Amino acid sequence: MNGRVVQRGQDLTLYVELVDAQTENSLWKHTYNKTMTNLVALQNDIARDVADKLKVKLSGTDEQRLAKNYTENAEAYQLYLKGRFYWNKRTPQDLRKAIEYFEQSIAVDPNYALSFAGIADSYSLLGDQVVLSPLEAYPKAKAAAKKALEIEDSIAEAHTSLAWVLQTYEWDWSGAEREYKRAIELSPNYPTAHQWYAECLMAMGRHQEALAEIHRAKEIDPLSLVINAVEGWVLFHARDYDRSIEQYRKTIELEPNFNRLWQFLARIYEQKEDYENAIAAHRKSIELEGGTKAEQDALKEAYIKFGAKGYWQKRLELLQKQEQIRAIQFYRMVEIYARLGDKDKAFALLEKSYQQREYSIINIKVSPSLDSLRDDPRFQDLLRRVGFPQ
Repeated sequence: MNGRVVQRGQDLTLYVELVDAQTENSLWKHTYNKTMTNLVALQNDIARDVADKLKVKLSGTDEQRLAKNYTENAEAYQLYLKGRFYWNKRTPQDLRKAIEYFEQSIAVDPNYALSFAGIADSYSLLGDQVVLSPLEAYPKAKAAAKKALEIEDSIAEAHTSLAWVLQTYEWDWSGAEREYKRAIELSPNYPTAHQWYAECLMAMGRHQEALAEIHRAKEIDPLSLVINAVEGWVLFHARDYDRSIEQYRKTIELEPNFNRLWQFLARIYEQKEDYENAIAAHRKSIELEGGTKAEQDALKEAYIKFGAKGYWQKRLELLQKQEQIRAIQFYRMVEIYARLGDKDKAFALLEKSYQQREYSIINIKVSPSLDSLRDDPRFQDLLRRVGFPQ
């Protein structure tokens, strides 16, 4: 489907066209003329018309969802859309900006449940990134998700928001899965529900189910950088390293300057002990972060002089330097100490990660980077405390 919007003052003209993806022939086109005050109703009109032209029979639930306006206020709706725009960028500054827009939306319409769900998702990602302490961020996320569900229990976004908190902060795996399934039941085409459910299944070691969910998310939103990146992450934890690399390479073609892609790619090469390619990926990551040429060359020099051990010692040194200027993430150093064979230091930092409820600790059951720690009784005890069945 192609579209174009023209705005003149308070008047909107929207051109919509359905195109056959194989032949590129136009199947249907229509022009909508609305005012900004009718923006909320416009999306429902378009959805109904497109469904009709495609001869899609909507279920009763789908009909109700199309008919449901979660706000009648066009300004609140626009502010919500701006919030989601910045939320999708995923950077700390953009997540804070997203919260500002969601809060402005709620100020206009205090019962706009979708904006409460947006606040929940923003605080969750700030907690994931340890921009805010997880001990501060996740309770705020849960409160916002609960508020959204109090207002409107049939919102898939809010059930998804709650599921993420149950998964990443409370380690309530069965509760999280229940909420994801409810979200998908309410809105089968909400990509974030499938994406986050895939991450939940991955953490529990249910890799084939996780791949099915992330593939469904990508079918719905094939150009999402985050969804494409998570597919590579699921493949990595399923230990299908070559397919994971292939997926990250494809995603980098979509956006070469998305730094996290290079960081993830480097970790996969490290797991394969392909240090030359890992160094190249880290160099690109350091470049995107504005690092100096000396920083970019440091890993290569350490590897040439001292081999794999020199590489990992330099990785630890560079990471500790980064942590001096941003929030400490204990889990990131755990993996390096495990590589260096310092189990006691690795477990000491794992305990700190556990106490701080860091997001990454939910992946300990499946992380290949921690394989050297698995036969230690301390590791089995940690798996139990994070809620995984023995």
